[in-house]
Amino acid sequence: MAQKSMRIPREYVEKGRIPLWVRLKAWWEGYDIRIPEDARKKKKKHAKAVEASEKKKSPLQQERVVLMQEVWGKGFDRPCNPDYVVDLVAPVGLDSSMSVLDVGAGLGGSTRTICEAFNTWVTALEPDAQLAAAGHLLSDKAGLVQRAAIYEETFEQFDVKPRGYDCIFAKEAFFRCPDKENLFQMLEEGLKPGGYMLFTDYVLAEDAADSEALQGWRDNDPEIGELWTAKQYVKALQDLKLDVPTTEDISAGMTNAIKRAWATYMENAGEDSRGEEMDKVVQHESQVWNRRLRALESGDLRVVRFQAMKKEEGRMLSG
Repeated sequence: MAQKSMRIPREYVEKGRIPLWVRLKAWWEGYDIRIPEDARKKKKKHAKAVEASEKKKSPLQQERVVLMQEVWGKGFDRPCNPDYVVDLVAPVGLDSSMSVLDVGAGLGGSTRTICEAFNTWVTALEPDAQLAAAGHLLSDKAGLVQRAAIYEETFEQFDVKPRGYDCIFAKEAFFRCPDKENLFQMLEEGLKPGGYMLFTDYVLAEDAADSEALQGWRDNDPEIGELWTAKQYVKALQDLKLDVPTTEDISAGMTNAIKRAWATYMENAGEDSRGEEMDKVVQHESQVWNRRLRALESGDLRVVRFQAMKKEEGRMLSG
């Protein structure tokens, strides 16, 4: 299948350069953007050779981490409204004597939000080594490294303290896990009696077709582990004797958040390249999020909020 193309203003072609905002728009729309070979040579002829010794970058200086915070806000790596996070965990009635486990915490934006809003202890686990390292530094910079620590651990090897948490929280994390049954078993064991499991996740619509949009996301997003429907999540939770009083489809809000964030980023992108490595990261991330957005807009992919509760000790014995 031939790739789409777009016309580039003549002045950019003659200069042998394409402004960042033009390239970003092309990547977002799925275009193959190129300039004539002679124009590229012309640019190279006048380019200055720059030699610099590579210094080891801090996790916070990694291009992917920098880009994520530019798109989603300081300390965040995905769409997130701190007020919404607070509302999500409000039913638990958290206080300074309670503890929370944040699963798939990324850069820890939600981790620190919960810690600061409720003055509670939060342990965060993140499988991505780069995000975990950067998130830990962000907690350190915020003076929360003890109360909102972020650790690198894979979904298969999460170290969950038995009956150690009043609340287990996750925001669009479980879709990355290939073995959800095993993960949920570990998390259920980590909940105290009367504790809550509160999470949002990408799910397949109950009547999802294998649409081109959904397949495009599956084929190009390396994070996808296994996609479940909302009913599969509810059944898995109920099989573990958890009550599931609430589910809510929040797809519309997620779709709007993705559109707003990337539109703002593109508006502020400017003309100059920020280096070959950053350009590659921008291209990859914009295309992944574009495909995810298209899958949401097709209706075959949804985002759902789940609330589950572990029975109190007495109810567990009688139920």
